[in-house]
Amino acid sequence: MLPTPPGASVRYGVAIYYPFEAAIIARPHGLADDHFFWHLPFESHSEPDDSGLATALIGELDKLIHCPSRIRQRRGWLLWSFTCEVKGKTRWHRLGGIITCCGARVPNSSSPESLYESPPILEACGDEPK
Repeated sequence: MLPTPPGASVRYGVAIYYPFEAAIIARPHGLADDHFFWHLPFESHSEPDDSGLATALIGELDKLIHCPSRIRQRRGWLLWSFTCEVKGKTRWHRLGGIITCCGARVPNSSSPESLYESPPILEACGDEPK
């Protein structure tokens, strides 16, 4: 998992599935990793040395590192939806979303919508260069 900034209710990580897949993953801060939550998969259908996969992954990860983010959990009649958004200069932009069946283990929520927020990941690194 990546460093978690102070005050974050969500933590992010990167999973690499050699040779053609990777994903940015998120977990609610303080809950076990077995809860289903948001992820953004990246796949390459070409050679493992294809730089397109790495470029796409780094481009999306850069947004989470430098911008505030949030994951919106919505409860539907049968499904849960999870959408990740990053804050731009004037509005929130969607990074990606997934839907899961009601039988999956998701964080408990008594309201139809819950927000999990995070300051930029860079804030977890402090002011000093590492």
